[in-house]
Amino acid sequence: MAAVVPDVKASLGENAEISRVLQPLEHFRKCIRKNMRIDGRPFLSSRELKAGFNEVSTAHGSATVNIGKTCVVAGIKLELSDPDINEPTHGRVDIDVQLRPLCSQRHGFSAYSEEALAMGEFSRKTILSSGAVDLADLCIEEGKTAWAIKVDAICLDDDGSVTDCVILAIICALRGLQLPALERLEATNELRMVNVSDDLSEKEIKYPAKALPLYGIPVPMSFGLFDGAVLLADPTSEEEKLIPTTFVTVGMLNAEVDKISLYKQGGGTVSLRVLKDAFEILKRRIRLLGALLANSDPS
Repeated sequence: MAAVVPDVKASLGENAEISRVLQPLEHFRKCIRKNMRIDGRPFLSSRELKAGFNEVSTAHGSATVNIGKTCVVAGIKLELSDPDINEPTHGRVDIDVQLRPLCSQRHGFSAYSEEALAMGEFSRKTILSSGAVDLADLCIEEGKTAWAIKVDAICLDDDGSVTDCVILAIICALRGLQLPALERLEATNELRMVNVSDDLSEKEIKYPAKALPLYGIPVPMSFGLFDGAVLLADPTSEEEKLIPTTFVTVGMLNAEVDKISLYKQGGGTVSLRVLKDAFEILKRRIRLLGALLANSDPS
């Protein structure tokens, strides 16, 4: 059963909205003292999670993920590339995150802001370190050709917990991704992706199409810690401005053993009690995402 969301205005009085604009921190403290948040949620309640699959026809794979009002679209483009000389049996995954004024006025017009670059690298490391994708599966011909997965994650609306939305959108886009068939061109001896419209026989196809295996699904959950003791799940952008300590937890869907990672930059210390509560909320999101994916078709 869904939690009953209290009426902030009824709890704080007629001047609640004025206080929210003119004295945001004091308004936030008043909400906390009333055991509720600015949007009326309980402390450990997260917003609705929704996902749509392969809605971008020009991409090899795509997904749209919403967490409340926060919305991220991830699109995948596949390219044939030369493997790294130090890893001749591996392909690669490149992730670009775009945070523009379109999604929030706090973001600038720069194509690659520090925050966007850091978020892209964090997302890449999270996905690869979780073992979700094995770069060896992207190898086509050792030392010669490999798949490069190029991901563009575009934030359409930033209302907090964007990192969660970016990682989930990328994972949903990777789920069900098909690596196209390849033919070898006689004139140049190069490999070329086979288009759906190409009328080729099986003998003309050098490498048949195959699905990219996903060996796990990392599930992120952002938290904020206010006054060193009040844990807030899935903070909004308004709350993020007022919370001195934020961190991200990452768990795995369908893992045989609970494997949870913690990522934190700056801010105050986080107690073991707070972490335990955060991990329990993360497990709730893992179950929710599992149910959502079980009822969806990634193709």
